[in-house]
Amino acid sequence: MFRKFQRMPLAYYDRHQTGEIMSFVTNDVAAIQSALVDNLIDLVTEGCILIGSLALMFYLDWKLSLLTLIVIPMVGRAMKIFVRKIKKVEHRDSGAACRDHGTPAGRVFLRRAS
Repeated sequence: MFRKFQRMPLAYYDRHQTGEIMSFVTNDVAAIQSALVDNLIDLVTEGCILIGSLALMFYLDWKLSLLTLIVIPMVGRAMKIFVRKIKKVEHRDSGAACRDHGTPAGRVFLRRAS
């Protein structure tokens, strides 16, 4: 970030006050630090839960665990296909809904809902 500020043209520093630039830097650094710390904690926690769950699954019944791990990618693909189809239908229907709101019946519906 420091290098970026060094490469900025002098006109940038003429247009912006020092306090404003310092505020940008402070807020950006704080946001990045917060995001990294929060996400790192979540990553470690969720990773431990995943590893522990898999270990327990294999300990209890390794055959069923393998079957589960084989089926999960297939379910994920099926969900991806259905989500695409739903988004297409949703997009098409939202356009029709926008057109319907221009009709008197559509306006009455909106007035009653609010």
